[in-house]
Amino acid sequence: MYLEENRNALVAILLGFVTCGIYTLIVYSRIANDTNIICAGDGEKDCAGIGMFILLTILTCGIYSVYWFYRVGDRLQRNGERYNVYIGESGIVYLLLCFIPFGSIINLVLLFKNLNSLSIAYNQGLNNMNNQKMF
Repeated sequence: MYLEENRNALVAILLGFVTCGIYTLIVYSRIANDTNIICAGDGEKDCAGIGMFILLTILTCGIYSVYWFYRVGDRLQRNGERYNVYIGESGIVYLLLCFIPFGSIINLVLLFKNLNSLSIAYNQGLNNMNNQKMF
């Protein structure tokens, strides 16, 4: 399964504003899904789906969303080594950004940048596997 390699944070942010945040939830769902695909086999529990994300964020008065950003960012950084992709932002960066104005927008930009890099490496790995099967 090939993953999208050119996610655009500006488009996601603008559509999130236009749709009063509904598109942002779709984006978070895609981020969680792609992270689970890229990081499969790392021994960690999958990222929560959008339903669980919404429920836990409401029940914890927003604290779960901070944890979610931390967890996804940290997981992407650790799995970057598996794909020989350098990811400089650890989960702590995502965590701290949640506490500054517009930090969630910066988090989204960083997640897109890192997911795009890992998706390219993931897709190249799929291409290499498919080419080896042909011969």
